Amino acid sequence: LAPEERRPHLGTTGGGTGESAERLRPFVRNEGMRLRGKMKKTIVIFGGSSGTGLAIIKALSGEYHTVCASRTEPPAEAKAGQWLSCDVRRSEAVNSVFNAPHGEIYAVINCAATGAYAPFSPEYHAYWQEIVDTSVMGAVNVMSATCKYAPQCEHLLTIGSVASRRPSPTPGNDIYAAAKTAVSRLQEDFRLRLRQEGAAMRVTLLTPGYIEGTRFGETFYRSNPEMQEPLFAAFQSLVPDDIAQAVLW
Repeated sequence: LAPEERRPHLGTTGGGTGESAERLRPFVRNEGMRLRGKMKKTIVIFGGSSGTGLAIIKALSGEYHTVCASRTEPPAEAKAGQWLSCDVRRSEAVNSVFNAPHGEIYAVINCAATGAYAPFSPEYHAYWQEIVDTSVMGAVNVMSATCKYAPQCEHLLTIGSVASRRPSPTPGNDIYAAAKTAVSRLQEDFRLRLRQEGAAMRVTLLTPGYIEGTRFGETFYRSNPEMQEPLFAAFQSLVPDDIAQAVLW
């Protein structure tokens, strides 16, 4: 989408470096994956089995060799490339994705996240842990593995949330917002370290608002069904295809 065509609450950070090309190592152009006689560049999508991640895979699969790394197996329409079982909370599982047989990695997209109604009350501790481990430690695992095992990667893109940039009005969404805020800061520090080392990998954070048609909305109140109320009734929300189009842009 052109900047003027983006829907509300779909923010981006990163991309440019503000530094001279002479100070940065040039990109190493990869050869990708040979499919049907044509070379396709490889893109790894963490959390690509449903919702936003699945929409991104569908949008990319024609031009790229897509590798879906997720805990659950994606539906048939996502299998244009590969599926690798991966829990981003486990460092060794993320590392194994990068070491699996596939084309040289051109880009990495991290969509893995989870949310739940989890207010400041001790009985929600397990949900706090799940949210932080998936969003924060998952992002750390993906960043560190990309840096170590795919130094030729040209672009690391993470799906964040507008909740990282302003207080979340949704009751019980505080830990999710805090986790996404941590991911935003991690992205900034990761980009800075790359620049200090002379690496030119682009690092982008996409920060959409509510996205209808994802597991977030479908499972948010699993922690306390009695608190359930419509999440999307009061405003026009984004849909997964909006995010996929922003990724293509």
